[in-house]
Amino acid sequence: MTQPPERNSHEFYDWLRSQQRLYDAVLDHMVDAVIVTNHQGKVTFVNRAAESLFGRNLMEMSDVHILDCFRDENGGSSSWIGRRILRLESMEDERQIVLRSDGREVPVLLSLVPLTIDGALIRVIGIMRDQTEVEKQNHELVIANQKLADAIQKLEEIARTDEMTELLNRRAFLDRLNEYIALAKRHDEPLALIYIDPNHFKPVNDKYGHKQGDRVIREVAHRFRRVLYSTDVVARYGGDEFIAILPRTGSGVIAKPLEKIWHELCFSIDLMHPQTGRRLGAKITVAIGGAVRSGSRIPPADEFIELAEQAMYRSKIKRSPFEVDSKD
Repeated sequence: MTQPPERNSHEFYDWLRSQQRLYDAVLDHMVDAVIVTNHQGKVTFVNRAAESLFGRNLMEMSDVHILDCFRDENGGSSSWIGRRILRLESMEDERQIVLRSDGREVPVLLSLVPLTIDGALIRVIGIMRDQTEVEKQNHELVIANQKLADAIQKLEEIARTDEMTELLNRRAFLDRLNEYIALAKRHDEPLALIYIDPNHFKPVNDKYGHKQGDRVIREVAHRFRRVLYSTDVVARYGGDEFIAILPRTGSGVIAKPLEKIWHELCFSIDLMHPQTGRRLGAKITVAIGGAVRSGSRIPPADEFIELAEQAMYRSKIKRSPFEVDSKD
């Protein structure tokens, strides 16, 4: 570094002026906005970036107090900046709002450095970085991330939902059943499974076709979901078979929901004959099996389901409304 000339010489003052021009040029061409005040906080210098940021030139900003240049995020006064300056404390990258001459508000990161001599404030230098584009990009990123999260959630729902009935599918049901089994064991509570299969469904498909058979499946699903509580878990287990979890339901109370289900799922429906186009009434009935276990007596999911399924087959054979395997 070149040493300055001897103090108080003509060369020294020329050197000072050249250094001043150099510093002014550097400040004027900085990307960040720079604002300088006197010891009273009145603006004495702004570079080009600051003029662009505020929408005012140095003459227009001259003697404006620095506290009048900013607002906090809620539109309130930035008087706390003044308190920091009075305590001669620096601040770095604090988010503030610049009030432009055209009324537009610009978010900035503001850093302030109080300059002192012998403990007395002589200048305050402020450096600001416009955050408009950054915050716009951050906002767009938040929106994009939310859209992505929504899409992932939608895909997960699709993967867990039976397309025809909009009930849970087999895989999703098994996940929920394992969760309910774990909870029932932990709290030593009863848990019930209900297995349902429409009677003589194959003749319905044979006579009316699969499209009309799908109508029956959807109606059974709708009625099954409607008759149960929102805390119960209902799924299409496969083909024309349905299954449900009834939490906190023991052998002493299982008969009541089974009766409601049987009455709801024995119904008549008009189906269109594929050849004649005539609508004919079809009577739908179901076989219902239930399995009830409690706490540590609840078997693994596949065994539990088999108990309910076997009870359903007994219901078919006996032509009874429902059968229950209960050992709680």
